[in-house]
Amino acid sequence: MDGKSLYRAHVLLVEDVLDLVAINEAKEMMKAQFSTMLEYFLEDAETYIEKVREGIAANNAQKIVMPVHTLTSSSRQMGAIKMAEIGKKMEVMAHEQCRSSTNDMVLFAEMLDKLEVAFSETKDVFKQHAA
Repeated sequence: MDGKSLYRAHVLLVEDVLDLVAINEAKEMMKAQFSTMLEYFLEDAETYIEKVREGIAANNAQKIVMPVHTLTSSSRQMGAIKMAEIGKKMEVMAHEQCRSSTNDMVLFAEMLDKLEVAFSETKDVFKQHAA
């Protein structure tokens, strides 16, 4: 891969993972507190992901709703768009399963894997571009 292609792949990754406009707005609004809020977001995200994992292990879609909703909202607010998109899909699935009284955790487990990859990418890109 030449330098130009590598640069395009890098830019694409950043734009796929983070909304830099939203991050700049958050930085402007939070000023010096942004880095602290970023630390809180990353810590809380780990907690919410663990709660989703627990809901899957318990075979209980209802236990997935709140942590994934909160994670989706905070991800969107912090500009973590890939996490927010995956979280929103999981939230919709959880609500649908609650309404239909089903608990099919196979799709949730697959989505959780994607969410964990997105979280890892988000942490890496935040370190490089937003801290």
